[in-house]
Amino acid sequence: MGNKVRISDLVIPALLLIIAAVSLYIRIALPYNTVFSSNIIKFTGADAYYYMRLVDNIVYNFPHLTPFDPYYIYPDGGNTGVTPDLFAYLIAFVAKLLGPGNFSQQSIDTIAVYIPPVLATLVIIPLYFIGKAVFNRWVGILAAAIFVILPVEVGRSLLGYTDQHIAEVLITTILMLFIILALKNGSRLELDKPANRAWNVLCRPLIYSILAGICLGIYFLTWVGALLFVLLLFIYFLVQFTVDHILGKSVDYLGLTGCVTGAVALLMILVWRFDFVNILSLLIFALFPIIMTLLSRYFCARGWKAWWYPLTVAVIGLLSGLVVFIISPSFIKGMFGLVGFIFIPNISTTNNELQPLMFVLGRFTLDSIFESFTTAFYISLVAVCFVIYHAVKAGERNKVMLIVWSLVIVLATFAMRRFAYYYAVNAALLTGYLCWLVLHLAGFGKAKEPKPLEAERAISKKARRKQVMVKRKRKQGAPLLAYKALSIIGIIFIVFYPNFGPLPGGAKPISDMASQPSFAPSDAWCDTLTWMRKNTPEPVGNADAYYKLWERPAGGEQFKYPDTAYGVLAWWDTGYWITRIGRRIPMTNPGMGAQQENQYASFFMTENGTQAGKILEMGGGRYVIIDFDTALPLKFHSIAASSGNPKEKYYDVYYQKQNGKLTPLIFFYPEYYRTVMVRLFNFDGKAVTESNVTAISYEDKEDASGQAYKQVTDYKTFKTYSEAQAYVMQHKTGQYKIGGADPFESPISLEPLTDFKLEYGSGSTKATPAGATVPDVKVFKYK
Repeated sequence: MGNKVRISDLVIPALLLIIAAVSLYIRIALPYNTVFSSNIIKFTGADAYYYMRLVDNIVYNFPHLTPFDPYYIYPDGGNTGVTPDLFAYLIAFVAKLLGPGNFSQQSIDTIAVYIPPVLATLVIIPLYFIGKAVFNRWVGILAAAIFVILPVEVGRSLLGYTDQHIAEVLITTILMLFIILALKNGSRLELDKPANRAWNVLCRPLIYSILAGICLGIYFLTWVGALLFVLLLFIYFLVQFTVDHILGKSVDYLGLTGCVTGAVALLMILVWRFDFVNILSLLIFALFPIIMTLLSRYFCARGWKAWWYPLTVAVIGLLSGLVVFIISPSFIKGMFGLVGFIFIPNISTTNNELQPLMFVLGRFTLDSIFESFTTAFYISLVAVCFVIYHAVKAGERNKVMLIVWSLVIVLATFAMRRFAYYYAVNAALLTGYLCWLVLHLAGFGKAKEPKPLEAERAISKKARRKQVMVKRKRKQGAPLLAYKALSIIGIIFIVFYPNFGPLPGGAKPISDMASQPSFAPSDAWCDTLTWMRKNTPEPVGNADAYYKLWERPAGGEQFKYPDTAYGVLAWWDTGYWITRIGRRIPMTNPGMGAQQENQYASFFMTENGTQAGKILEMGGGRYVIIDFDTALPLKFHSIAASSGNPKEKYYDVYYQKQNGKLTPLIFFYPEYYRTVMVRLFNFDGKAVTESNVTAISYEDKEDASGQAYKQVTDYKTFKTYSEAQAYVMQHKTGQYKIGGADPFESPISLEPLTDFKLEYGSGSTKATPAGATVPDVKVFKYK
């Protein structure tokens, strides 16, 4: 008879299935009503609309993708295939495989929204095996359970968040699993011994290395920043080669794994897409382990001092870098630029993804750490110290990879918030490890107590003493059980509960994030873009042009649009919506350059209607879309910053005492009302007569923590701006400001913007401070 399946063998698969079910429930059930709330299936990430535009074209022309997309941005269009697009092909392939035979937008969208939750759930498989390989299977289970509930990962893998981010996490986690398995299975490999060159010895590390190379190649075809993990692996191999050589251990397994991984990835890139920087980087990465291995063998054969090895490597590295710089200075500059981009924080950026983890709009805060990881981030930092200690003390080489991996990614996360979704894997592994240490100290996983001695057996005095000791241990069973229970409760409360809540203040991190996706278009935007698709002229001939295979302009020439073409201007974060939902050509989108962003920020912030018209005409724009959030402080500050002006030029936050408490008041200055954006959205481009002019006096103060703020000491309201000015001029001392408390009531008179006409206002509305309602989104036509 065959081996019987033990119940204990089914525990791990059962736990993984439960974790998978929880993962799918969080990511699918909670945001379901948002995604399927109307006739349009909503995607919950801005970049998802970029990929779905590509998917539309691929599915319609399968397996081809248009080399050029005139719908990308106006008036330049965009070349496709320049940046990795394997993720779009994956979605299109699944849509073709599972969808109906005929082209159906509804079926494609329905299939595509489920891809992120499925990919996120698949991550638990390699994550479990990494935990098992580096520590034990229970660490793998704990890591998988922690990973699926971390808010930062939930937010990137919700139903409809059809972006490549969660694919990056899955691919890199599998990559690291195969690297770890290759290193673990080849750790005793010494190729100068005939027995170690046998196929049965080389088989596993070689196969795992090939699989790692395939994953690395897929990663390059999925994300433009894939050199991040090449840099990470380069650092690891540099550290491990040095450590092993100094300890007198063979480094052949490192040479095999590194060379094969880099070579396989290089071949994939050469076949799929030629990119000089990536090809040269992978070539260096593939050759580097061979050079390191040969150097180690050479030094060992001559009995040279171990410390000469890292010094020689450093000298060779500097000389090699100098040679490459002479041959291709742009490559070296690009590498330094990449390292700087990844690891040097940019506090001034207004892009939330690119801001440092602990800075929001230039202000230091720890809130973003808790919002992304709750307690797991801090626990992981403690855990990595334990891992480093054990790796150094016991010489456990399999843990060096986890240490380097975690430190590199956490440094990147500190510098740029977008990398937090990578660190979720490390945070889960490290937190799972520390949880297991606590459980182990409480008694889990320890050897069972010896069986009691049999009564009928002849017992010597020494045996009786042993029996007494066993009985005493058995009496201690109740306290041991209590320790186990307390450890489980403590882990649930400290590690798991903060992700679910409710927390003090009522927050429920996972539920709040999943049930109210931040980046899904509102009903107002969907209705507006649907109206635009049906009621504005086709920009490129006819509706079928959206699916056409367009030829890329030859010789770097600009694409020649037909005379019917025009652009639609809105703030950049809605550009992909305009392309995919409205089937119109945006003048801005998340992929545009800083120069375009600043140019169109100037359009919104200028006080001169004629100047605004010239900016629009130069870009070929015919329609302008503005929403409530953009015209109000929620997003206004980012547009102001992009135009080169601080938000304090337009409004500031003051505090006034009400019922013994300080309450915030946003006070708008005349410069705010003069901007073209406010004149269009708040007043529909019509002439405005000044009203409710307010003059406030204030004092600069500091709270208990030393934070400066402005407190209103008095205010008066006037009919005209000149009256308010006269009042302020009467006071020789004190600080005064003139403006308005209501963004929809101007304290200054405004001229009409005669070249702009309100064409559409969404049925969905927002409330003004005065209690009136205004359309959430408005469309204006220029001339």
